[in-house]
This record gives sequence, C-alpha cells and structure tokens, in this order.
Amino acid sequence: MIGDQYRESGLLARLLLTMPVPMPKRWTEAEIHPHFEKRIEEIIDRLCGLQFSYDDEGNPVPFVLKLSPDGKESWERFYNEHAQEQIELTGDLAAAWSKLEGYAARLALIIHFIRWADDDPTLHDPEVIDSKSISVGVILARWFGSEAKRIYGVFEESDEAREQRRFIELIQRKGGWVSVRDWQRTRHITSEESEQELLALVTAGYGRLEWTEQTGRGQPTKRFFLSYDTGDGDTNSPGAIKNGNSVTVAPVTDEKHEAESEYRGDW
Repeated sequence: MIGDQYRESGLLARLLLTMPVPMPKRWTEAEIHPHFEKRIEEIIDRLCGLQFSYDDEGNPVPFVLKLSPDGKESWERFYNEHAQEQIELTGDLAAAWSKLEGYAARLALIIHFIRWADDDPTLHDPEVIDSKSISVGVILARWFGSEAKRIYGVFEESDEAREQRRFIELIQRKGGWVSVRDWQRTRHITSEESEQELLALVTAGYGRLEWTEQTGRGQPTKRFFLSYDTGDGDTNSPGAIKNGNSVTVAPVTDEKHEAESEYRGDW
C-alpha cells in the first residue's frame, strides 16, 4: 500500500491502478493457436523496429503524428467531458484525473501503432491517428479511472466497509452466489448470524436474497446473489426493493459501460 508521502508527492496519481478479484485457478486444455502466436511476435517485432526522427545534428527527436478530423472530434469530446469530471473531484482523485487525460492520448497512440503493425486495413494513414484509436484509448482511460475510484475508496474505507468488501470478494470466488447454510459453514457462525451478514450486504446494495426451489423433494433454500455490477468497481448503494419472498436491488448506472457504448468503434 502506498503511504501518504507518495500520495502527497503525486506518485500515486501517476500510476494506473487495478485490483482484480482473486479467482481460483481452473485447469484448461485451451492453447494459443500457433498462427496467433506468430502474429503477436510479428507485431512486437515491428513495434520494436520503430525509429526516432533525427534533427540536423543527428539527435533523436519525437516523431509527431496528426489527428484525423474525426479523431480530433473524438478527442475534443473526451477532453471536455474529462475536464468537467475533474473539476468536480478533489484530493487524490482530482490528481489522478489530471494524469488520466494524458494516459488516454498515450493509450490511443499505442493502439494506433498496434493497428499499424498488424496491417489493419481500416487504418488509412500511419501518420494520422483516427477516431477508432482515440475511442479505444478513451475506453481504457475511463476503465482505469473507474479502477482508481474503487481502489482509492479502499484506502479510505471503514472497518465495516472493509469487511463487506472481503465478503463480496469471497462470494465472487464462489461463483457470485451462496446459500445461507453455505455461508454459515464458510464463516463458522450460527444460521442467524449468517443470514444477518448476508442481509447487511443486501441493505448496502450489493445483492439480493431469494428463496430458490430444490430438485426433488428438498425444501426451498435461501440464497444470496451478488448484483451484476459489484465486480466492475461501481459499488454505489442503490435502494433495496422488497418483492414478495425475496429482496432485490435496483440496478445502478455503470459509467464504464456508458463510455464503451459512446466511444466504441467497430474495431
């Protein structure tokens, strides 16, 4: 964990953070096809072969690329939206947002040259960055922004919030749902305590409790299901809605999916 010294110095804002939920390993017979391995090697070789421009004295200088008209339009839209988001933030997140603007451009540049190295037929001019590359760079930057919000929240979370986050991660590793009885066994607690812990997650907006029918003559079982957005970093607490014998959770807007819908091209 990065301490206050490095957060205050701005080091944390310069890092692209991510915190995947630990998942159990699964054996698979799947392999990467030799064709794709060769293709990846060729792309990397071409990228490594890129050369600097040189000034009159033989010193390397950056090679400047231009934006296509549609690329400039996509960049302007992101720039203005991102600036509006940043002005509404404070502290660590505001610092992170100031760096994400540049990362969006850098990521778009990487995507542009990957397309060039792969002989993408939709890339009309290798010296001009189009809307397609800008769009992918923006999507990646927004995803890292969502991760920053989630991880920075971990830095400031209370003991109760930290415990609930660990519960959520454990349930995710179990496949996204757990019965009250299974949770009791996992946690080594009473049945009543098990239900209360899961109900607290429902109240916080992280999922729902439902009665599910068993096969054969088995009695219905009460199970907790995580809400669909819990693993994406958006854990805003929507209001819980009681519905018959179950408690469901109203969906929340996923900013990352909105960004993908708005900026995704056909690449």
